[in-house]
Formats: sequence, C-alpha cells, structure tokens
Amino acid sequence: MSIRALRFRGRVVQNRVVIVLVASALATALGPAAARATEFTYTGSEQTWSVPAGVTGVQIVAVGAPGGGGSGGEGAIVRTDVQLPAGSQTLYVEVGGAGEQATGPYDPATSGAGFNGGGGGGQSTYGFNDAFGGGGASDVRTCSSAAGAPCTVAGGTLASRLVVAGGGGGGGNGGSAGQPGSGAFGGAVGALPWNAQPGSQTAGGAGGSCYSDPSSGPDFTGGDGALGVGGYGVGGPNDGAYQDGGSGGGGGGGYYGGGGGISYDELSGCEPGGGAGGSSYVEGDLSAPAFTLDPTLTPSVTVTAPVPVATGSPVIGGAPRLGGVLTAGSVDWSNSPSSITYQWYRCGYLGQRCKPIAGATGQTYRATLADLWHSIRVTEGAVNDYGSAQPVSSGPVRIRLFGRRRPIWLPGGHAVGHVR
Repeated sequence: MSIRALRFRGRVVQNRVVIVLVASALATALGPAAARATEFTYTGSEQTWSVPAGVTGVQIVAVGAPGGGGSGGEGAIVRTDVQLPAGSQTLYVEVGGAGEQATGPYDPATSGAGFNGGGGGGQSTYGFNDAFGGGGASDVRTCSSAAGAPCTVAGGTLASRLVVAGGGGGGGNGGSAGQPGSGAFGGAVGALPWNAQPGSQTAGGAGGSCYSDPSSGPDFTGGDGALGVGGYGVGGPNDGAYQDGGSGGGGGGGYYGGGGGISYDELSGCEPGGGAGGSSYVEGDLSAPAFTLDPTLTPSVTVTAPVPVATGSPVIGGAPRLGGVLTAGSVDWSNSPSSITYQWYRCGYLGQRCKPIAGATGQTYRATLADLWHSIRVTEGAVNDYGSAQPVSSGPVRIRLFGRRRPIWLPGGHAVGHVR
C-alpha cells in the first residue's frame, strides 16, 4: 500500500469524524426541551425562573407556610394552570417562611413573622411566651419584589402575582389555634367577636377584638390584614385590669393577609389568641381557588412547562432524487399537541450548513434542481396550550439526479459501469 493511499484514507477518516460531530451538533441544537418540573423551596429571599422560548403557559403547585407554634394554622396548597402575560421572560418566586416564636411585645424585629407577608406575634407583659408569627404566603409573580425594581404592572409587584397560596395564622396564648390559610374566605373561623378574621379576595381580615364591656368598645385589638400582609398579634398587659393577660398570634400572609389575634383575658373571656389565615389566589379567578391542606408538606413552589416532548426523530421517506417527493415520518409527542409543524432544510452534501427552504413547511417536499447533490433534512415541531416544543431533526438524505445507481448497458447486454 502506498504512502499516498494511506494519506488519502487518513483524510477520509478525519472527514468521517467531522460528519459525526456536525450531525451531533445539529441534533443538539434542534433537540427537544423536556418539560421538567422546577421546585423552589424556602430560602428567605426571592428566586427566579426563566421562561423557556416558546412557552406561553405553566402548571404551578404552591404550598403556603404554616403559622408558628404547635397550634399554628397550615398553609394552603394551590394547584393550577396559568397562561403567562405576553412577553414574559422571568417569573419571580417567593416561598413563604414558617412563623416563629415572638420574643416580646409586638416589634417587627422580634415578632417571628414568616417571610413573605406573615404577621408578627405579640407577647404579653405578664410573662407568657406563647405568641407566634403567621406563616408567609408562597406565590409566583411577574415583577420582582426587590426595592426599586421596575414593574410595568399597575399596582406594582403585589399586583403582578399570578398564583398565591395563603399562609396559616400563628398560634396564640395557651395553644389557641391559628386558622389555616385558604381560598376566598380564609378558612373556617368562629363567630365570636374576638376571633381574628381571615383574608378574602378583596380585603384583609380584621384583627381580633377583646371587650370587657361591649358597650364601650374593644379594650384592645389585633392588627388588620392587608394586601399581601397578615395583621400583627397583640398581647394583653399585666396591669390589674387584665388578669392573666396572654399573647396573640400573627395573621398569615396571602393575597390578602389574615387578621392578627389578641390575648387571653380571664375577666373578658377573650380566649382565642391565634391569628387568621391569609387568602389564596389564582390570576383572573376571583372565586375561591381550589386548595387543600397537608401538614406533611413543607412550603414550596413547583413550576412546570408541559410543552410537547418528542419520542424519537422524523425519518425521511420517498424518492431522494431530482423531482422526487420526500415525506417526513410522524413522531410521537407527549402532552397532547394541538398542531404539528414541519420545516425542510437544504444542507451541504455531507449534511452540514443547513438553511431553511422558504415555503417548505408541509409534511412532504418535492426536490428541485437547487437540491441536486445536496442533502435535505426536515424538522418536526409541536404546539399545545402551554407553548411550542423545540423541533426534532431528521438525518440527512442526499438528492441525486436519479434515485439510485443505474448500470450502463452496452449492446449485447453487458454492463460496464454505473451512473447516478
């Protein structure tokens, strides 16, 4: 074997390596984007989720945080589909923090309020240490909560929330229960006048009120909930008028926060000291969103973009010759696509440097003179209610003058060679 032959074969081997790399790179560029679920857990700060190209809707499961204390209310669990505002590139995720024990009369720095809207608890001056902050809401929004961050939504970052799972109310004096976070009406609460009230879809819950003499008005009240924030709890004084003054739990954060609880007092009989839960919310739905409660779950937000996902790649069938009709074989897609898209590409002879062929967007394509001695590829994509999938690519098919090698016949029936 000559040195020249060895060199020639070496070039062939190198070209084969290049072909494999080119094909791999093209397949990667056009490969499917799997519909992966991204779970966010509590960090005490804002987190972000980048919207993939082509995605217009997502599935969200949000779990609000519980109120503090053994009797704190549970956070709500909201599962829903959401259509994203046009042009959305980033979603901002706030995972609520659980309420913690307050360490004194209400003070923002020591109240035990859960991150993202939980109301603070208030200890009594009598010496009881049993007030807890409300749990924060877990939500997804289109504007950042960072101070000074730009927001084009009227009303700012709180108005940009797409989904909210309300936080539970904090426990109060003597183990009095906080109310669970919930939907439009914040969960079941008692009818007694001193009960803190839950948040709703239109207003924060009223704080609890304690009356020693109803005709003269309340002796003291818990803080009212507001948009996104639970009310603060109030502890009773130890001044002789209020014997055994207790502690009040904070309201849960939510679309609107729950009211803060008030303390226990033997003279007035205002026993319940827990805060009320915040309300939950789904963008565009002012009725009570479906929610559940599960004390085994921790606060979290899970975002999934279930666009179609392909199983395999299209295979080109038909006649790979000048004037021949090529057909893209169908691909199996998950997540119920509503439509299928195609795009044919003209590539170099080895399947590289592909460019889309104008107007070639059907399942079939007829090879033209411009395709002769080139390779053809096709990509197949899919669309559903959540957006469009990245297309998957076929392998290359070379277009010849004739579809296959044909023998050259001489008179007498002897074949002496082939033409293409």
